[in-house]
Amino acid sequence: VERSGTGQKPLLGLFADGDMDFQVDRVNERRPTSTQQPSLADMTRAALRRLKATGKPYCLLVEGSRIDHALHSNDAASAALDALAYDDMVREVLEEVRGGDAVEMLSVADHSTGGLTLGMQETFDLDYAGGAGSWKTPPRKWRPEVLAETKMSTGLLASTLCCDPSAFSTADAARDLVSSSVGVTPSSDELSLMIEARARQSLPCAVAAAASDWPRSSCGMGMQVILNKMVHTESGIATTTSGHTSEDIHVYAAGNNRRSFG
Repeated sequence: VERSGTGQKPLLGLFADGDMDFQVDRVNERRPTSTQQPSLADMTRAALRRLKATGKPYCLLVEGSRIDHALHSNDAASAALDALAYDDMVREVLEEVRGGDAVEMLSVADHSTGGLTLGMQETFDLDYAGGAGSWKTPPRKWRPEVLAETKMSTGLLASTLCCDPSAFSTADAARDLVSSSVGVTPSSDELSLMIEARARQSLPCAVAAAASDWPRSSCGMGMQVILNKMVHTESGIATTTSGHTSEDIHVYAAGNNRRSFG
């Protein structure tokens, strides 16, 4: 990206065989190709540099697609860190907006995903006869610092636990890997659930590794559900679906014509 220069010819950058890494995996160099992948802000900076060099009007489309991917998997920490990476990209564009009267910026999501909520509660007891119910537990306090401790996406961690023999060489090894990766130490019951999930590996690991941060095997999907619940419980987060949801979409604009979008 830094060598892209200001040339006039079209430029194509290919940095991964499939999806680029989640931000948390990229910055922590969790995969061999992580160091070869630029950030969203890096790629935007390079694109703007080349577009400006043409001296012609331009339109640049930038997508932070992995936020959506993380929320489809209910991986709250990966979604949050990719959202922050998107913010870094927006700052790059805002510098261009402030530097020229003819530059406009529009930022919008096409939909929301996952039904992310704060202050989760567990175990609702419904009194069918009385038509009422009560929660056994009070709302959990929202603790965003739990997400900040994450060093690996739960999808990649799930694939590692399913397919890397050293990851589950002993229960202590698995516990230490999970604790160092997501900042939450699994209980004995949670470790037992992980062992059960590992016994359900339905794909050869060479196949499962092709989408290693988006598990497709029964082991990987089950393992990620266990890991997500651990993080959600500690951070006070809950999700309602793995699909798209219907929250209002916010539109953000900068530049001389920004009020046209208000």
